[in-house]
Amino acid sequence: MQSANGILYISSTITRRQGYLYAYNAKDGQQIWKDAYNNPSPIVIASGRIYFSELAPAIGAKESHGLYVSSGPGRSIIYALGSDGKEVWHKDVAYRVIALSASNGTVNYAEDQLTVTPAKATAKD
Repeated sequence: MQSANGILYISSTITRRQGYLYAYNAKDGQQIWKDAYNNPSPIVIASGRIYFSELAPAIGAKESHGLYVSSGPGRSIIYALGSDGKEVWHKDVAYRVIALSASNGTVNYAEDQLTVTPAKATAKD
């Protein structure tokens, strides 16, 4: 959960493959927007943007009864949203993102296959 400019942002996971991001007015608790994502990570807010990742099926994964079956590693998608919940950009990542941080327009992320230096993605407005 994060807050900025009077808005409270919450990520919620309901099942392994289902979750939501919510935005609420911090004063009166009214929901501003809600969007569905696959197991969204905790939210990071920086420079007026909302950053998070979601799980995506591994390349070559096959869907079976609503679940993806694969022998390979999972992958992620990193998103940058505006305060209105609209996507500004996204980046596909080959492995599962395990940590996000953001500052000065740069998003740093660590994948579950990396142990030393996190990779970087830079958002250009």
